[in-house]
Amino acid sequence: MLSVVIKPHPTMPLELLMNRQRNCNCSAAFLSMRRLRFESVTVETRHVGRYRVIASVDAAADFLAHDWPTEKGPIHLRARIACLDALENALSADEAREAFIEAAKESGILIRDDR
Repeated sequence: MLSVVIKPHPTMPLELLMNRQRNCNCSAAFLSMRRLRFESVTVETRHVGRYRVIASVDAAADFLAHDWPTEKGPIHLRARIACLDALENALSADEAREAFIEAAKESGILIRDDR
């Protein structure tokens, strides 16, 4: 069963966004079915000399939530919200991709944008 979640404002505090994710009753299988592909973006990970290629909204959302290597600021939060919105069909995959790129640029981890 899916729970209805009120869409947050882009300036929503990180704690509330995290609660939004925790309160989602979506199963991992459902989220994997929502794989929205986009042109790949290469970012630096928290391990020196290691990179990760991100090519879908769910991969971007996972990286933003669990593997982000630098301090998380408002642009990072906007990117997380954009990815969640894309998974809920409120934004396109390209809009989520652009938000992810902006967050990666701000953090200095963007290696390559394959566009």
